[in-house]
Amino acid sequence: MSRPLPDIPKRSEPIAGDIFRAIADCTVDWESWLSCEGEVLWVNRAVERFTGYSPEECLAMKDYPLPLMTPEHRERIARYFAEAGRGSTENNIEFECLHRNGSTSWVAVSWQPMTDSDGRSLGFRASVRDISEKRQMREQLRLHNEHLEQLVQERAARVAELEQHRLKMEKLAALGELAAGVAHEINNPLAGIRNAFALLKRHIPADVKHYDKLDLIDGEIERISGIIHQMYQLYRPSQQRASTFSLKQAVDVAITLALPLSRKANVKVSASFGSPVAVGASGKNAGLGSDEVVLREGELKQVLLNLIHNAI
Repeated sequence: MSRPLPDIPKRSEPIAGDIFRAIADCTVDWESWLSCEGEVLWVNRAVERFTGYSPEECLAMKDYPLPLMTPEHRERIARYFAEAGRGSTENNIEFECLHRNGSTSWVAVSWQPMTDSDGRSLGFRASVRDISEKRQMREQLRLHNEHLEQLVQERAARVAELEQHRLKMEKLAALGELAAGVAHEINNPLAGIRNAFALLKRHIPADVKHYDKLDLIDGEIERISGIIHQMYQLYRPSQQRASTFSLKQAVDVAITLALPLSRKANVKVSASFGSPVAVGASGKNAGLGSDEVVLREGELKQVLLNLIHNAI
């Protein structure tokens, strides 16, 4: 049994009605009572906090509560309220509320039918609550999920890139094995050529024309041998050592080696040399001749020969 409220007559119906109205007016949510035909019968004071309009203004408003929401939501909410007048029940239907000052906020409305003690319909009650914070958290969650999806996509792309790199390295490894095999096969006949040439050279008189070219041939055989050795070391740094040699002589050798191609193409290859390179103040190049350098001679000759061939 409930205890009677102090200083209030027990059987005073108007005063009890005022108490329930006061309770409804002081709720945080925006409460409305509408008839089955959609006519607004009562609105609590919370409507002013949501919309800037007083309950009295709402009661005099045509098509309440449609003017209190943004235009894009009015048609949808009007259909819902028509169903509410026929006795339907819904929860948390979201729409954007329009304040008198032009600002907007997201809210959710729920409604249920109302009846008297005899079961006769009294219309329906609609309750609107603020969901701005919920919408903000939902948007943050959406952005977070998008960020996670982006990270997953980036990671998947990175994995695919690494897989492509792995396949490329496998192909290069296979190519290296093939190059090593080819080098091995070339090295055997090359050793025979070197030995045979050494025998011929010992029996050729020094006064024979172009005898000076024999040293050139011998040097090129050694260079071929060095290239074959590099093929063995395909994925390692060059094993050639730097040495001191004449740059002018290296250019002359490259031109001589290019003679067969230049003659066939009817192209004359000539070289001109500028002033000697000055020795730096640090003395780094001290002791070198005017055209001497310290480089990997075989590799430089190959570069010069490639340049001449490309030019031809």
